[in-house]
Amino acid sequence: MNLRRAIEKLGIRQKAYKSAFGVVGSPAYLALIDLADFCAAFQVDPFGLNHDGLMQMIGRRQAFFRVFNHLKLSPTELETVYRGAVLRAAERLADQGEAA
Repeated sequence: MNLRRAIEKLGIRQKAYKSAFGVVGSPAYLALIDLADFCAAFQVDPFGLNHDGLMQMIGRRQAFFRVFNHLKLSPTELETVYRGAVLRAAERLADQGEAA
């Protein structure tokens, strides 16, 4: 595959990801925030995670960053996704605390 075709293919892929996830405030954008949270994209791994669990977390992050890298979000949009993922994680921890 020549360089021009590869660049065109990446451009088409980026447009597809942006149309699917890149509209701030859309339901799809909220899905991206949920995906960031589920994949623990901006979190450290819990202490004592075994090999299989670590491999699972690496795979989740790879999947999230596959989408994320194609979006090429602005710093403000990046902050929105990061903040949303962290807030969802905090809410989950609060819910677990109430259940205990």
